[in-house]
Amino acid sequence: MTPTEQTVLLINKAEEILLSARHVAHRIEERFWKALRNARPLLPVCAWCGSIREDNEWHRPDELPASRYGRTLTHGICPDCARQVTGARPS
Repeated sequence: MTPTEQTVLLINKAEEILLSARHVAHRIEERFWKALRNARPLLPVCAWCGSIREDNEWHRPDELPASRYGRTLTHGICPDCARQVTGARPS
């Protein structure tokens, strides 16, 4: 095999590898965007009474089925506890 033929083979192989890498990167990007679209927002839990805010309404933990807790919990304060603790409604 001549040096020119070897160079052509190497270039072709490099192009195959680059194409494969682009395909893998595209698949990773697709998975990222799909995961982002399916990500669930934080679920605030009152630090005082344990009530859970969902759709701007506060619920006692026993009012919501456990299957709905498939989100990351964060802390907050419900309006009732805010009035008791600070005497004011949180913004």
